[in-house]
Amino acid sequence: MKQYFKYAWMNSSDLYHSPEWVEDTFWYQIIPDRFCRIPDSSIKKQFSDWNITENMKYNQTYGGNLRGIISKLTYLQDLGINGIYLTPIFQSPSDHKYNTTDYQTIDPDFGTEEIFRELVDTAHNLGIKVMIDAVFNHSGREFFAWKDVVKNKKASKYYDWFFIQEDDSYFSFAFVDEMPKLNTNNPEVADYLCRMCRAWIEKWNIDGIRFDVGNEISHSFIKKLHRELKQMKPDLFLLGEIWNDSVQWLQGDEYDSVMNYPFMESLNNFFVNKNLDSKDFMYIINHCYSLYMSQVNKVLFNFLDSHDVGRVYSRCDNIDAFFQQLAVLVTMPGTPCIYYGTEIAMDGKCGPYNRKPMPWKEIDCGKYDAVIEEVKSLIRIRKKYGALKGSEIQWKNTKGRLVSFARPGDETVEVYINAGEKQLPIDLQEQEIIFARGYMNHMLLAGGVLIVRRNLQ
Repeated sequence: MKQYFKYAWMNSSDLYHSPEWVEDTFWYQIIPDRFCRIPDSSIKKQFSDWNITENMKYNQTYGGNLRGIISKLTYLQDLGINGIYLTPIFQSPSDHKYNTTDYQTIDPDFGTEEIFRELVDTAHNLGIKVMIDAVFNHSGREFFAWKDVVKNKKASKYYDWFFIQEDDSYFSFAFVDEMPKLNTNNPEVADYLCRMCRAWIEKWNIDGIRFDVGNEISHSFIKKLHRELKQMKPDLFLLGEIWNDSVQWLQGDEYDSVMNYPFMESLNNFFVNKNLDSKDFMYIINHCYSLYMSQVNKVLFNFLDSHDVGRVYSRCDNIDAFFQQLAVLVTMPGTPCIYYGTEIAMDGKCGPYNRKPMPWKEIDCGKYDAVIEEVKSLIRIRKKYGALKGSEIQWKNTKGRLVSFARPGDETVEVYINAGEKQLPIDLQEQEIIFARGYMNHMLLAGGVLIVRRNLQ
């Protein structure tokens, strides 16, 4: 029997599309409480001493605020940043704000709606996009709906907004009782949270929303969000926090991208485990990019550290390995992000020390100038060469711990990273060196990085 109709029609409305501006964005993640504090007489709360980070405890507040972020936007612009991602800014009793009390009110610790609007407008005038955090998997215990449930139990009209059991126990985020889990399968919850997002866009003209615990809210809700928000602002960037294979969320009708934890973990494993060689590195990186469509790979949210993991410098405990990982970050497909303080190689193992306040006094007196300049150079390379925004990787070496790959284009960029213990010869022909660290007399020293340009025209 002959079968003629084997191929589905490719409908334009079913194709994956992401905002074009994301491919050209270099992100910077900020925890508002820990980034910069500008004194505000309207804030009466007592904060921890900004310059004391010994014996840190969870839930300390240091008083960083929106005015502080505004004051540092030109610093970020000079660094080469053109996108900032802010962890939650809405009212919450904690320092991190991931247990939301009110999705409509800027936390008074940070400022007001007017100040946030000023932040967004100032950032936009500097060519910087703004993405905020949406915590829709769970709320805080002071959220109006949860308070009503606690008071009225099954008689509460919000009872089905959460996952409550017969014995009055309830599901929460990570077994933390301060964070009762929202039921995003409930149409009322979905409608409410969609209204919150639409209000954020209308009031502040934000450019992106990052969804916390993005794989634990319902697909039906994310599809609804995508449909409604993209109709309102087609170039809005929707980013999901998912720690593993995320292909089912990246079909074009849910998230535009996800936080690329497999990429971060792959880099970490290679630089920590000296038994892995360059072939292993090729395999683990190829795995990260074989998960998704090439269109997705161009906007994967790549990073080396965040508020949820130890800082990259502390994990590798080596400035050479730090710069080698940063070189991979800026030259691989995706939209790269650095965590606040990464530009000074800030240390800090897993919480709370990975959330230390930004040491502005030391930065301003020039202590980190040398590191910052090298980071700036790498960011400039990322933004200058179009080949780095594609999705193709050509591997050049798979022996030993010399990692070498090319990003092909009109101006092909080649990267050499010596992660071994011996210096290695790198014989350049007509290539132009655009970044070098630990390269001299045609030898790449152990811990060295070399990035070159080859013009194929």
